[in-house]
Amino acid sequence: MTSFQEISCAAVESGFIIRSRKIFPVEFLLTLIFGFYSKEEPSISKFLRIYNSLVDKEKKVVYSSFYERFNNEALAFVDKCLENYISRQKGGVNAELKGYLRTFKDVLIKDNTIVRVHSYLANKYPATRTRRITAGIKVSVLLSVVCNGPHSVTFFPEKTNDAKTLIIDPWVKDILLLIDRGFFKFEVFAQIVDYGGSFVTRLKSSTTSDIVSVGLGIPEKMRKKIIGLDIQKAIEVIKPHKLDIDAIVTVRYYPSGKKKGEFPFKLRFIAIFNEDTDEYHTYFTNIPEHELAGRDVAALYAARWDIENLFREAKSENLLGRLKSKNEAITEIFIRIPIIRLIISRELFGVARRMLEASVVMRLKKRSWAIVFAENARQILYNLGRQKRGLRVSAPWRDIWETLVEGAISPHVNRKTHTSKLYI
Repeated sequence: MTSFQEISCAAVESGFIIRSRKIFPVEFLLTLIFGFYSKEEPSISKFLRIYNSLVDKEKKVVYSSFYERFNNEALAFVDKCLENYISRQKGGVNAELKGYLRTFKDVLIKDNTIVRVHSYLANKYPATRTRRITAGIKVSVLLSVVCNGPHSVTFFPEKTNDAKTLIIDPWVKDILLLIDRGFFKFEVFAQIVDYGGSFVTRLKSSTTSDIVSVGLGIPEKMRKKIIGLDIQKAIEVIKPHKLDIDAIVTVRYYPSGKKKGEFPFKLRFIAIFNEDTDEYHTYFTNIPEHELAGRDVAALYAARWDIENLFREAKSENLLGRLKSKNEAITEIFIRIPIIRLIISRELFGVARRMLEASVVMRLKKRSWAIVFAENARQILYNLGRQKRGLRVSAPWRDIWETLVEGAISPHVNRKTHTSKLYI
């Protein structure tokens, strides 16, 4: 995705490389990205051995020199590379939106995950709700469905409230946001609407709002009965009949910057009855009923599981948070490196989907691809290292590619994912 020259330029721009040629930025970055397998514990010593295996004998470095390069300049270098990888990925299309989703430029899924770091860093990264001294970094991700990877990644102390990690700006125009209850805030929803975006979110149990109108799916006598009621009371009225509710409700919120006064705001409220649990699943959205049916809202929200898979992939196959150190720079570098590797893996997955026949594409599984990619990361690294030095690769690229594809193909020919009706 990024050329050796671009990596070298990022090293110079970040100040990681000025005049000294003791550390070579391309080999350094490639070592960090590909120099570990998902079943092992990473360490600086292991990365040093791998780095020295990539460079010529006279260019090898000792542990102290290698360790000293994990400083703020190295962090700036990795940050710049992460920015470049995300920017490049956003320029591509690795999934196709289907049906009613075609009206949106992209579907973005928002969520955060916590990465535990060394307790020595508790002052900078304070944890929350703990009885002993711990530290954690909150990794906040906007996952792009179209790009099949991070649209943006930001980092906060664990103690940061989830709602503060979602900043709504003009970028949300023509975008559909799927957000969970941790980001539930009427002010945020109003901003999304003002900027021309759309959203779907689950309802908090404590939320109150009054029903203004109800769709035709409920008998007229019952519609009259629940109009004007709070949504929680309306559910209790409807529940014995096990009917879905599709209604317009009025909520009130307090915009930031306004010293006093609450503002009314109309939203679409949807309550889908689940036969298995005998409970209602409740949602808020600003997408009108003629564009998106109530049952489709529930199916769409289930696509949020994709970001849970992304976090699982980052932690299991790419070792997010596995290397712990008292060194702040090392800690922050190895929060970013797994995300870069995940982006590369998913970009190659997108390439495979564009190259292969449709019948094979439907059987390619992201999870399997991530596992096989991690298993072959070291071989990819050695090939890149030899290519950088102008030498013949140790294993043909075609063989590695075929290994990735074959390993990611599911044996279940007709098994579809939960999002196959939404995007592929």
